[in-house]
Amino acid sequence: MQGFLKKLFGGSSAKAARRRPSVRLQLEQLDERLLPSNTGTISSVFANLGPRYGGGWGNVLYYIGQDHNLYECYGGDYAVRLDGYDGYHGDLQVSAGVDPKGNPVAYVLNDHGSLWALTTAELYHWGPFGGWWAPTVISETHIADNVIYDPQTGWSSFSASLSTNTGPNAPGVFFISNHYDYFYQLGQGAPLQISSSPVDMQISAGADGYGNKVAYVRNAIDGNCYEYHAAGGWWSQVTTGHDVAQVVGGFYGEAFFRFHVGWSDTKLTMWKAGTFRDLADQVDQMSVSGPYVDYLQSGTVMQFNDRTWQTHLLATNMREVSAGALGEDYFVDWSNYLYKKETAYDGSVWRLGDNVL
Repeated sequence: MQGFLKKLFGGSSAKAARRRPSVRLQLEQLDERLLPSNTGTISSVFANLGPRYGGGWGNVLYYIGQDHNLYECYGGDYAVRLDGYDGYHGDLQVSAGVDPKGNPVAYVLNDHGSLWALTTAELYHWGPFGGWWAPTVISETHIADNVIYDPQTGWSSFSASLSTNTGPNAPGVFFISNHYDYFYQLGQGAPLQISSSPVDMQISAGADGYGNKVAYVRNAIDGNCYEYHAAGGWWSQVTTGHDVAQVVGGFYGEAFFRFHVGWSDTKLTMWKAGTFRDLADQVDQMSVSGPYVDYLQSGTVMQFNDRTWQTHLLATNMREVSAGALGEDYFVDWSNYLYKKETAYDGSVWRLGDNVL
C-alpha cells in the first residue's frame, strides 16, 4: 500500500484517520479566503471554522457522493454526509463559498436544475453515549431554477464569489439561468440579472486587482469569453478566437483558459492586463487558488505558480483536482477516493473521503 501511495504522490503516505485541521487566525492569509472556488464534484473554501477552533480559519471542502448527497470535510476531518433538502438525494455539482460572516456555504445544483445555498457549521451534538462535533446544515436557501448542467463539457453554470466585504466585494454566487447571467447574495433579496441576452453557457467568479468581483463567461454563440465587473457594472470582451473551452477566474485580475487546439487538444493559457501566456498543453481540468493553478494532464496533476513561474508535479492517476488555500490541494482518484496533500508543509497526504461522484 505504501509503495502504491508513493507512486501517486511522490513519496508521501496517506492516512484515513480523523485529525485536527490546519487553522489560521482570521487576520492571517486574508487574501486567500477571498479566492475563486472550483465548481464540480469537489470544491474547497477558506472559511471560519467556528467555536471548536476558537474562531480560527481553515479549509472546508464539499463534495458530491455517488449517492448524490452532499458531503463535507471540515478542516482535515474525514467526510461527513450533510442532511439537507429534507432528505432529498439528487445533488450534481457544488461550489464552495462563504457568507458575510465567513461561515462556509455550499452552493449546490440538483437534478431538478435548482440552485441552493446551504450554510454549514460544525456544531456540538449530544447523544445517549456523550457528545461530538459534526458538520451541520444551519440554513438552506433556494436561489433559482433552470440552472444549466452539462458535465460532459466541463462547463460550470455557477461559481461562488468569495469575500467577506460589502458592495462590489460582497460574497455570493454568479450563476446562469435560462442562459442569462445573475448574481445572488445571501440575505439581499432576489438575484440581480447582469446580462441582457440569453447566450452564455459557462461562468466563473474572479476578482480584479482591487478585490472587486468579476464574472468571466463563455458565450455559447461565438465561443469567446467576456468579463463583467461588479464595480461599475460594465462588460468587456476578453478573447476573440472563438476557441474557449473553459475559463476560471483568478484573484489578481487574471483569468485562466483552456483553449481548443485542433480536435483533441486543449491548451492552458493565463490572461492578465491584455496579455496571454501559454502554460501547458493537453490540459483536461484546472482549479485556481491564489497564485497557484492546479491542472490535470491525462491523470497527472501539475501545479503552476504565477508568482515564481515554476511548475511541479503534485500527483498521478487522478481524475479531478481542487486547489485549496494554505498550500493544501485536493484530488479524486479513479477509485473515487478523495485525498488532501499538504503541498506547502511537508507533502503528507490524507484520505478524506470515498465514493466521490
